[in-house]
Amino acid sequence: MALRIGESGSVTLKAVMIGAIVLLLLAPLAMLRGLVSERAALREQAYTRVAEGWGGNIVLGGPMLIVPVQQTIVENVNGKEVTRLVRNDVYLLPARLDSSVDLQLQEQPRYVGIYAVPVYLANVRLAGEFDFQGLRERAANAGPDIKYLWQQSRLLLPLSQVRSLREVTQATFAGRALELGPGAPAVYRGIETAVDLAAAFEGASSAFEFHTVVAGSRDVSMIPLGSTTTLQLHSNWPHPSFHGAFLPAEHTITAEGFDARLYGDRKSVV
Repeated sequence: MALRIGESGSVTLKAVMIGAIVLLLLAPLAMLRGLVSERAALREQAYTRVAEGWGGNIVLGGPMLIVPVQQTIVENVNGKEVTRLVRNDVYLLPARLDSSVDLQLQEQPRYVGIYAVPVYLANVRLAGEFDFQGLRERAANAGPDIKYLWQQSRLLLPLSQVRSLREVTQATFAGRALELGPGAPAVYRGIETAVDLAAAFEGASSAFEFHTVVAGSRDVSMIPLGSTTTLQLHSNWPHPSFHGAFLPAEHTITAEGFDARLYGDRKSVV
C-alpha cells in the first residue's frame, strides 16, 4: 500500500512539473506568434506602399463595346400620362480574343525598410474581333419603345489599376487609330474612347488590336472575355504559382522562366 501511494505521488509530481513547463513555454510562444504577426503585417504594408507608387495586383481584360440603350416608358400618374426615359447599357464582348503577355521581373526590387518587393513590367498585346450578328438580332427584336444609341457607344479596355498603365503603343478598332482616356463608370474600370457603331455595323465584324505596357507586383490576372479566348504568357520568373477559375492548359517552367497557354469559350453579348 505504501508503494502504491509513493507511485501515485511520483506520477502527480511529474504531471505538475510537465504542466508548469508547458505554462512557462506558452509565454515565449505567444511572444513569437506576436512577432510573426507583426512582421507579416509590416510585409503587407510594404506591398501596399509599393503598389501605390509602382502598381499592385493587376487585372486585365479584352476590350468591350458599351452601347447605350434608351427606353421610353409611359406611366399614368394621377390620371395623366407621364413619359419617362430609362437608359441602360448593353455590353458586347469580343467573338475572338487573342492575348499575349510578356512579363519581365525587374532586376532591382523596391525596398520598404528591410522588405524587398519584386516588381514587373508586362507588355500586353490584345487582338481579335467583334461579331455584330447577335447584337443586330437583339436590336431588331427590340420593341418600338427601345432605341439603341449607336453613335454614343464606347469601347472600354478593362484595367483594375489605371495608374499602373505606362503606355499604349497601339490602339486600333475597325481599321482606325484610337485615343484612349479615363473610363466612365461601368461594370469594369479601365480606359476607353468613344466610337460610332453606326458605321462599324456596315461590316459583319470589326477587328481590334491593342499594345500596352503595365507595371505591377505580386499578381497579374486576365479576364477571358472573348467567346473564344487564348492567352500566351511568358515571363523570366522561374517560380510561378497559377490560380484562378481558368488555369493554363499547357505550361513549361525552367530556371530561366516559364511559358503558359490558356484557352476557353464564353458568350459575347451580356
